[in-house]
Amino acid sequence: MLPLNQNQGASDTMGKITTVTGSSTLANIFFGIAAYYSMGSYYGWNQAQPLPPPSAASGASAMSSGAHPAIVIAILLACALVSSVPAWVIAYRSEKTAQPKSQPDGKDPRLIAIQSPNGGAVPMFKIVRGFAYPSSPALVQVLVQAGAPNNMRWFLQPEVDVTRYEWKVRCKFGAVNSLSGWVFRVCAVMPKTRITEGEIKNLPEDAIASEIITVSLDRNLSDETI
Repeated sequence: MLPLNQNQGASDTMGKITTVTGSSTLANIFFGIAAYYSMGSYYGWNQAQPLPPPSAASGASAMSSGAHPAIVIAILLACALVSSVPAWVIAYRSEKTAQPKSQPDGKDPRLIAIQSPNGGAVPMFKIVRGFAYPSSPALVQVLVQAGAPNNMRWFLQPEVDVTRYEWKVRCKFGAVNSLSGWVFRVCAVMPKTRITEGEIKNLPEDAIASEIITVSLDRNLSDETI
């Protein structure tokens, strides 16, 4: 099974967003310059000669004829906000529509993966973490393989806890009489029909599955809790 490139989809989306927000940055710079000159024109900044005091009769005509800076700033601010909309649209559409291509066997490791443990030693109770994208991680089921060499079984673990695209579950490796060094395998799957049996002989053939992680029991390690 191919390794997961976790950053590929995110980098493509960020590339699109960066392209669009580059123009937004220029629009914000233009906004600042235009606002400065608008206020300078209205209030007479940097003018060398003072205006004569207006008479009561001509007071209205002596007022600046320029647009009030608040109006100009409001218009420019609206333009700057509108210019950032495409970036949010791209991010939303990329998240909703980007679907990785599946491998011929239907088991695409880009859809589901185990982040920890990445092999090595584990206590009897270990928190296993992973993610599922763009599919819902609530559909993930985690199984641990154990048993005699001629009678290996996959044991269903508790329901996963979900946070956005990430999932975690407290897996059990062995029993109270299990010895350090015993080997177990872990796999996360998204089957078309949810697994209800406590143990099964083989993983569902129609399931989207992560790579299988091999770990070994170390009774000297402390159990982990969620």
